[in-house]
Amino acid sequence: ELAAEKGIENGERVRVFNNRGSVEIMALVTPRFKPFTVNGETVHQVGMTHHFGWAGDFATGDIVNDLPPNVGDPNCWVPEYKAFLVDLEKL
Repeated sequence: ELAAEKGIENGERVRVFNNRGSVEIMALVTPRFKPFTVNGETVHQVGMTHHFGWAGDFATGDIVNDLPPNVGDPNCWVPEYKAFLVDLEKL
């Protein structure tokens, strides 16, 4: 539904961004992610593959790791990479 709202088709390039960064990736449009309602507002999910390393030898180009916040559990130091806000647009 989000892809239809944004005019995005499977395989097209999109920009996923927030106030921390921006990445250009290929869209995989799937019915597996369903929208849900929070306080009466429709919210969509966007899934992206997390990189196993920051900039340098392990990754080239745009790095999805730039988008999540640098926060984590204060007891075990596990970072919060699974839930954060982004927007996306068709390129």
